[in-house]
Amino acid sequence: MVFSNDRTFAALTNDGNVLTWGDQNKEHQLQNIKMIFFTNSAFAALKNDGNVVTWGDQYHGGDSTAVKDQLQNVKMIFSTNSAFAVLKNDGNVVTWGNQDPVESFNGIKMIFSTDSAFAALTNEGNVVTWGNQDNGGNSMTVQNQFKNVKMIFSNDRAFAALM
Repeated sequence: MVFSNDRTFAALTNDGNVLTWGDQNKEHQLQNIKMIFFTNSAFAALKNDGNVVTWGDQYHGGDSTAVKDQLQNVKMIFSTNSAFAVLKNDGNVVTWGNQDPVESFNGIKMIFSTDSAFAALTNEGNVVTWGNQDNGGNSMTVQNQFKNVKMIFSNDRAFAALM
């Protein structure tokens, strides 16, 4: 499979190798990759062992140095245009990239995203949102209505919850 963002391409081969090329300072050759995710100008790769590797524009998630120790035992990666969020096997969430600092969340079942915000569905059926307030990142005015949420849907700028 070939993935692309605004600046670069990344090819994931059947044997789990990745080759990147395009508008970057250097090419990357990675091995044991399960899946690739991307923002506008960065990539995050989920390795077969549950660890995450990132590269690309540091302001769009390409630099995960600040959270590197937390990018283990990852179940899935999610992205906006400029940030990544990982859902770990234990239900914890870690985010990085071009966004405001986020508290860590736990007890999360699934994550959804718009262009610049995330929403997380908890195991109890509640919803937590963060990111750009104009694109769904602030659900404070409707937070008390999130009871027994079954699924979250998203488009570029908003979230909807199915009760």
